[in-house]
Amino acid sequence: MKKKVKKMSRPRSVERRWLKWLLLSPVILLLVILLLPVLLIASLRWVDPYTSMFMLQRQYELWQADATEKVMYEWVDGENITPRMMLAVVAAEDQKFPVHFGFDLEAIEKAMVHNRGSKKIRGASTITQQVAKNLFLWPSRSWIRKGMEVYFTGLIEVFWSKQRIVEVYVNIAQFDENVFGVGAASKHFFKKLPDKLTMHETALLAAVLPSPKRYHAEKPSAFVLRRARWIQQQMYGLGDDYIATGIVPVRQYRDSTAVASDAVAVPMEEPVDELMLEPMDEMLDVSTDEFVDETAVVENSDTAVTQTDVTQEGEATQTVLPEAVAGDDAALQSDVVSQP
Repeated sequence: MKKKVKKMSRPRSVERRWLKWLLLSPVILLLVILLLPVLLIASLRWVDPYTSMFMLQRQYELWQADATEKVMYEWVDGENITPRMMLAVVAAEDQKFPVHFGFDLEAIEKAMVHNRGSKKIRGASTITQQVAKNLFLWPSRSWIRKGMEVYFTGLIEVFWSKQRIVEVYVNIAQFDENVFGVGAASKHFFKKLPDKLTMHETALLAAVLPSPKRYHAEKPSAFVLRRARWIQQQMYGLGDDYIATGIVPVRQYRDSTAVASDAVAVPMEEPVDELMLEPMDEMLDVSTDEFVDETAVVENSDTAVTQTDVTQEGEATQTVLPEAVAGDDAALQSDVVSQP
């Protein structure tokens, strides 16, 4: 009598295991995608970046064009960069940098209102957002890239100090078509090291940041010179210790030292926005007109910045700050000046 041979069936436990892994794999992949940036950004608090996505993209463009030029980049530690450079980019790009958490909500709201009624796009990117974009992402506009920028910006604010953020920013910012970072820029434009830059030179470098392919620090246009002058005035108004303390000095009182920065109204908006990508001639004409209109008092008087301060009694007062002229480094040496 023949015995019936039972067919070997695949254990159900194996099938369930594969099904479990199949269902969990998207979750695991998502966790890896989210955790890798955390580890990368946390390490970059101490490890200096070798390059950036913007530099890689520019070098690829040069290779595609069979150009002989190469991207110029040289990392410089913060202690070897004049503090004026950090102050200049904050004064030019993001005056609320020491006190926000990576996003300037007021600027975002104003940009949204402006963009709904204008063809010219106004951005509201902070220095932290620009670090996230330049270091890790790509320049095209999309909701995916913007979402990633928000995530990276939050991580940078969590893991890095404000001093580290601005140190990385001045080292990876684009100052000309092929020039990235203040180390390469200071040697290329001014033939000196970054710790030897004058106040006027740092303002010139900061003045070209919104559009380094249009504006040039080496041969500045009249507009760039006006913008650099405006940046110097803002630097004087903010004071040497603004990035570290978030405090603006009260300069009209000899015995006063500082007031909270959130009580100080920024006197003028930056005249050029990095996201305005109209044709060059149109952008220059419009931006220059807007800048002249906003700063007519500067062009026609000996004063520079009107700043709102708060007295010890809590009353708002207007302070007119003296103009910081080109090359006047002494203006930033003192936090308090006597009242005329």
